[in-house]
Amino acid sequence: MKKYLLAYLLIFLAHLNNYSQQWFLEVSSTVDFRTWKLTSKAEMEEKGIVGAVVTLTQDDKTIKQIKTDPNGDFIIQVPPNGEYILTISYKDCNPKKVFISTKGVPPEIAADNFRPTYPWKGVIMSKPLPGIDYSALKQPIVRVQYFQNGKLFDKDDNYTENMFSQLRKINDAENTLIENFCSINKDGDKALAKPDCPLAKELYEKAQALIPGESYPVEQLKKVGDCLNSKEAAAKKAAEAAAAKAKAEEEKIAKQKAADEAKAKADAEKKAKAEQEAIAKKQADEAKAKADAENKAKAEQEAVAKKQADDAKAKADAEAKAKADSEKKAKAEQEAIAKKQADE
Repeated sequence: MKKYLLAYLLIFLAHLNNYSQQWFLEVSSTVDFRTWKLTSKAEMEEKGIVGAVVTLTQDDKTIKQIKTDPNGDFIIQVPPNGEYILTISYKDCNPKKVFISTKGVPPEIAADNFRPTYPWKGVIMSKPLPGIDYSALKQPIVRVQYFQNGKLFDKDDNYTENMFSQLRKINDAENTLIENFCSINKDGDKALAKPDCPLAKELYEKAQALIPGESYPVEQLKKVGDCLNSKEAAAKKAAEAAAAKAKAEEEKIAKQKAADEAKAKADAEKKAKAEQEAIAKKQADEAKAKADAENKAKAEQEAVAKKQADDAKAKADAEAKAKADSEKKAKAEQEAIAKKQADE
């Protein structure tokens, strides 16, 4: 009888074990792809992605591998009584891992039409940003296990909260980087609007170095190039205008200088001529004065000579007359004497 009971018990346990192997933990979720449009502001978009790879491994051995549907949804069945790593991967994104333990389910629970599920809230995939420490993602971000109290699979809150704290640090670092990137672009836009092309170029290149591969600073740098070319053309035109103005001013100065020199030369020649004429006139005046003086002296001499001649003549005439008168008087006296003598 004991042999029959033992055999029956073994058969029952084997049947129970076989039955318990029929259950699977059904894990479902949606994989969204987060993209950023980064300009002078940040615009985020999240949508389900088709083709994200969902891989279930145990001890680095692939157990199952599926891909998300067009909506980004997936459902994967995790075998019982094991520990697994569920990895979500997508091109150029950091993979996300979930630790899943299907151990610890009591046989009586497993035998009772057990159909456990774990609806994971969702996974966000995004391309890594430069300079951000993503080392925390090397560890599973969630630990899923069976909880006797409640007879269900759920996440380990303590582990999850610790991981979420690290994920928040990553998220904060990403947000800070994005804010800095957008702020620099915004300052670049202001500089370009002035336009301060060199400053705009410096800022956009700084933003480009902060997050390489983003299109906005590349597009703005093209505008900066146009701005610099325009500035260069304007500067060249201004330089040419300044050179032309300077040349015209030089020509004007040279022309004025030539005119001044010609006038100065003419004035000097005129002055020299006037001086020469003045000297000639003075010489002529002096010659005339000398001639006049000589003529005057000559005239005076002639006048003196004439006077002397006149005086001499008058004296001679007077003497002749006096002599004649004297002779006439003497003659008259003689005749009177003679007559008197004759009369006597």
